[in-house]
Amino acid sequence: EFSKLAAESGVLEAAAAKGELDAAAFLERYRKTGIFDPQLTLAAAATVKAADLTTIPAEDAASVKAYFNAVYNVYAKHLVPLPEDDLEILGAVLETKDYRRLEELKPIIAALERSFLEIRTIPVPERYRAIAALELNYLLKTKRAVETFLELEKDPLAVTLMYPERISLKRKVRIFHELLERHLAEKGVTFEPGEGGHALFAARYPTRP
Repeated sequence: EFSKLAAESGVLEAAAAKGELDAAAFLERYRKTGIFDPQLTLAAAATVKAADLTTIPAEDAASVKAYFNAVYNVYAKHLVPLPEDDLEILGAVLETKDYRRLEELKPIIAALERSFLEIRTIPVPERYRAIAALELNYLLKTKRAVETFLELEKDPLAVTLMYPERISLKRKVRIFHELLERHLAEKGVTFEPGEGGHALFAARYPTRP
């Protein structure tokens, strides 16, 4: 279905001679004509700076654990209960052509917004505020990507462009959490099954574990 949308939008004119899509050339072409750029759109959504966050001076293992447990508890409240994630819903819409199902993206957007607002208020150990800002910005980027999917009927080209960026974003979050888990373990901060932090890193969040 995305191939069909791409063909209709003219994206295939940017294909390389060997028959593969030259994504860089395509994006550059449409940047010059002012058409939707998913990378710029997601970058613009990331507005949280480390200096904006409330911090606590404590940096002991217990305080760090408490912070990441609290972060996951927010996700557990708002995102874990969601029956499907945005990519699953979008795939179903494309398969069935039932555009009414796009409405199912709205609870995801609302859950991402609520998660962002609640996590934003959790005081973070000073040494981890840059990491906390990155987590929050990933939430904002995810929310913006899902908002783009809502426009499928009106702007299929924007969705065609955003789709691979959304997949890439999900992969980046997974890698971010893998590296963070490793870093915390090196600092002596580990989580047992049943703790929020353990679920956070096991799930490789968003939008849904």
